Amino acid sequence: MNEKTKVQVQGVSETMLQTLYARAQESKKPNHHIYDERAIEVVSRLYYDFSKAESDKAMSLGVIARTIVLDKLVGDFLSHYPHAVVLNIACGMDTRCYRMEGTYDRWYNIDLSETMSPFVVKHIKEKSIEKSAAKFAWGVKNGAALEQMIPRFKNKRDVSLVEGMKVLMPIYKVLGKIPAVRNFSNKICVMEKK
Repeated sequence: MNEKTKVQVQGVSETMLQTLYARAQESKKPNHHIYDERAIEVVSRLYYDFSKAESDKAMSLGVIARTIVLDKLVGDFLSHYPHAVVLNIACGMDTRCYRMEGTYDRWYNIDLSETMSPFVVKHIKEKSIEKSAAKFAWGVKNGAALEQMIPRFKNKRDVSLVEGMKVLMPIYKVLGKIPAVRNFSNKICVMEKK
């Protein structure tokens, strides 16, 4: 029997484990919306108290919604550009490269500090994040604002995480039509180098 690896992290590093755990737990459900075999494998090998992530259902839903949206966006892109080199910035313990295996030439995971909606940074408290001592330092409203910061890139579109929530909770098919709900939600900015 393999011995588990003891993990001692805090702050931003701890959030990587919480998102990994959320994907592993979703993958174990019989009616899972994503399947992340690597997340299950890694979590099973760690000696770590996942109770913070376990008790934070809102964070877990957000992680799965984001995973659904990003898997679709990346999968669609790679179907058009099968020889792409993927640069996954701020990846944490993202295992998407394994779920997309065979659809790209190379995949690089690079971890950086968070980027998040300014409203969320100031006003939303996720229980598991709050307990970890991680701090969200800055946010950007949308892709147009991000384009102003990095002018070599053009914003193609913003994809609301409401799109992922529609898969998890059908009520979002109605709620997602309300502009305030769509604007409040975190977004994934699809950018293209000019």
